[in-house]
This record gives sequence, structure tokens and C-alpha cells, in this order.
Amino acid sequence: AHSTAATRWATDAPLRAGMRGARDVVAALEHGRHGHLDAGQVRRLAAQLEGHVQGIFAECKLVPEADMALHDILLPLLAGARALTADPADLRPVASMQLALQAYARGFDDSGLLPR
Repeated sequence: AHSTAATRWATDAPLRAGMRGARDVVAALEHGRHGHLDAGQVRRLAAQLEGHVQGIFAECKLVPEADMALHDILLPLLAGARALTADPADLRPVASMQLALQAYARGFDDSGLLPR
């Protein structure tokens, strides 16, 4: 049996830190889907998420192929954050954000975020 890690992109510290932050925000938003967050809280979480993603864009240094794969993960997170800021009552973007996190866990070698 070959190691699946061999087919996953390497990560660096800013990427791992930013994705952990993003995961925590998405988890908090997931709780909010059950009606526990008000609009202000959703907007604060969306701003945090946008900060994590922008930090990854600014600091993460990957090989070009990995960088392209990462953009396909970060862009839905960013789009979701902006959609939540525009309409904090509509938490449907959280689902696509979770899919993006799952794609990251499958595609990148980060032991802190294992595929589920």
C-alpha cells in the first residue's frame, strides 16, 4: 500500500496556521446554522475568515502547481466570507466553505487537518 501523503502537496507554516484558523471559523459558523449566532457575530466570523485567507495569500509560498490547487480552495472560502458579510442571515455559503476545507485536507499534507 502506498502512502497517500506522497500524492498530497506540501504545506508551509503560514498555510497550516491560516487553514486551522479558517477551519475554526467555519466550525463556529456551522454552529450558527442552528440559530446561535446573530448578524454581528456572523460578520465578525466572516471578517476573521477573510483575514486568515488574506494572510495565506500574503505569506504562503508553494510550488506553482500547489499554489493553483490552493487558489481553488481559498477562493470559495473568500467568496463565502464576503457573501456572509453581505447577508449574515443566509448561512448557505457555509456548505461550500466546508467542501473547500475537505478538498484542502485531501489535497494537502497537513496533519492538523485530516480528511474526514
